[in-house]
Amino acid sequence: MANGVFWPTLFQGDEANIRKALYGSWLIRDWNYNATSLTGVSFFGSDGNLVSNLMSPTFPGGQWYDLGYMDEKGPEFTPKLDVKPVKVMQSRWPARYDYTGQSEEIGATIVESNPVLDALYNNQALSNLQEVGAVGYSSTAPVELDLRWRQSLFIAVDGRTGQNYYTLKIYPKVLIGDFGKTPWNINDAAATPIKAFCIPDEYSVPPANPDGTVNTGSPRWILRDGPGWRAQGEANFEIGFPTAPVATPVTGLKATVSFQTPAGLIAPISYTGLKQTGGSGAFSSGTLMNSTGTVSGNTTTVTFTTLTASTQYAFEVVATDSNSPTPTVITSAPSNTITSTAS
Repeated sequence: MANGVFWPTLFQGDEANIRKALYGSWLIRDWNYNATSLTGVSFFGSDGNLVSNLMSPTFPGGQWYDLGYMDEKGPEFTPKLDVKPVKVMQSRWPARYDYTGQSEEIGATIVESNPVLDALYNNQALSNLQEVGAVGYSSTAPVELDLRWRQSLFIAVDGRTGQNYYTLKIYPKVLIGDFGKTPWNINDAAATPIKAFCIPDEYSVPPANPDGTVNTGSPRWILRDGPGWRAQGEANFEIGFPTAPVATPVTGLKATVSFQTPAGLIAPISYTGLKQTGGSGAFSSGTLMNSTGTVSGNTTTVTFTTLTASTQYAFEVVATDSNSPTPTVITSAPSNTITSTAS
């Protein structure tokens, strides 16, 4: 919050944290013991956006399936804690409270009619889905139900284009527990309400909490990322080059300059180069082979070209955070001095 009436003594909220799920999806797949463990699985890429293979067989543990369009209410999450008070004769206040039950109910109304919904409705495996439009399509319910565990991933997207703010709710083990009424008539979509219940999964270890604790078997995780999320936190980071770049001469009148990737910037980061000729004086524009450099772990390397033979050079690198609402431009410290060589 930037301008509260009693700011900053009373209203200390931040309107940037009032979030909506402008768009979203419910992804689901079959649970299969350790084969679908979510331990160490990354849902976001280095730029903060969702990885591209979520619904591909290459995703760890197998692909996710999208249940399709939900009605405008979207999914709803209802954690439940049952509390039992112990009353005593000597007081009208209970003397003790105990949690006697803990669960979470997940629900949404699916307005699509597709093979994923049919498989859930009929308690079938998602690994053998038929294609939409398949000739001879058939989905049948078993006479006797067996428990069939699933995994659920809910994705909510907020923010403007290019500044997406993602919130993920991950349920590593769920049981579809109830289906509501599905209308078939001229006025309404053949929408199907679904309810599921989350269960702890001993095969999945979530990321560690800030205090270092790890809740192995946690029934629910919340992840946040995206350019919009990272832009909110830029002010909390120390922005800059952690160390001075290191220059190395390369035959062919070139030089490589390596440095720790600047902290606090939002990918993609583009680079330009400055060079100091002769070992002293001002820095002027240099020519880089690739404006994005080559990234290996936390190290980025750019290559300066078109140098003059047998000449001393020092270099500076300028990084531009082009994906921020207001682009950030930072300049490194000077590198060490090298002497260029033609061969």
